[in-house]
Amino acid sequence: MIEVGVYNVPELSSKARIGNSGDVYLPLIDYVHVGDLTVEEAQTLIEKRLQDGGFVRGAHVTIFLDESASQGVTVLGEVGRPGIYPAVGNRKLYDLISAAGGFSASAGRKVSIIRQHDPSGPITVNLPRNLADDLQDNVEILPGDTITVPRAPIIYVVGDVDIRQGCSWTTAP
Repeated sequence: MIEVGVYNVPELSSKARIGNSGDVYLPLIDYVHVGDLTVEEAQTLIEKRLQDGGFVRGAHVTIFLDESASQGVTVLGEVGRPGIYPAVGNRKLYDLISAAGGFSASAGRKVSIIRQHDPSGPITVNLPRNLADDLQDNVEILPGDTITVPRAPIIYVVGDVDIRQGCSWTTAP
């Protein structure tokens, strides 16, 4: 739901709901596709449509986002409560992992974030054991993102192991 205001033309001010297709119906200018636009881009487009139609000269349009059916953020994998969580306000990775019940006992620390509108591929974040130690990986999460926490790899030890003695080993090339 948006509120559209036209400066000095109060009769063109209206509230309108953006449909699933991203279109909004406005008096005089019919349907306008605003679904993929920022607020500023939508304002400019509506101003242009009002001027091109000869309805308002030098139109100045303001848009106020009244209510939003926000897309959630999906948290999958090795967390306490996988699911979809609301993406209201500034959300950070650690906030959403915490909202999902934190890491499970078998969680890995190589988390991937898939951005809904970013074709460049997933973002991979290597998290420390104690999240409070390193806040640089606490990246911003956007509506529509998918966070995947994989299972930690399993390491097998073959042979006699005495944990009372200090252990050290090297990996073969």
